[in-house]
Amino acid sequence: MKNILKELKFETKVAIHKFNLTELQTKRLFKISAKKQWTKLIERDNCHPAKASLLIWLQIPMWIVISVSLRNLVYMLPGNDPVAQIRYLELSKEGCLWFPDLTTPDSIFLPIALGIINLAIIEIQSLIRLKEKSKLEKIITNVFRGFSILMIPIAAAVPSSLSLYWLSSSVYGLGQNLFLMSPKVKKMVGIPKTSTSIDKPYSHLMIQIKNKFSSH
Repeated sequence: MKNILKELKFETKVAIHKFNLTELQTKRLFKISAKKQWTKLIERDNCHPAKASLLIWLQIPMWIVISVSLRNLVYMLPGNDPVAQIRYLELSKEGCLWFPDLTTPDSIFLPIALGIINLAIIEIQSLIRLKEKSKLEKIITNVFRGFSILMIPIAAAVPSSLSLYWLSSSVYGLGQNLFLMSPKVKKMVGIPKTSTSIDKPYSHLMIQIKNKFSSH
């Protein structure tokens, strides 16, 4: 796209002298031409930017719905009827290991593990990038880091069924990120190779992690 924009700028300069265009007309012509070229690239490579975030926007409502459903089961909402009481009793006996009761909070392991996994996802996404992040991207990354840390005391206060679900969801997200990082997987599912694609992403990630820790 950068090369295309350079060509468009050159063509626009030629058009200024050829057709005696004003500055406003020149800017308008450049925007229209750039938009057309951008649309052609998207159609050619089938890589609309919205596709990258589509999965996230589908997962967020599901995460909220399941979280609310688990909360309702634990607190016997909306009504404290016999069916709700049976489900509550089942949850209180269906835990495992150190949290046998899913209706009570686990204030140590699950919340800390949740925070570590969420931070790992954010750091992987940050370290795997080749391009320097913009100021806005740095702010967004720090916001997500803060949110991941904030989730630790929240997870420590809610029933362990909720924190267990949140942890499971985050572990799945981490695995998904690492899996889709593979060039073989991308090729298999038809994700086109771009200028920012890395041939050996896992090696690159390990080098970035080592560099980050050695610099501190």
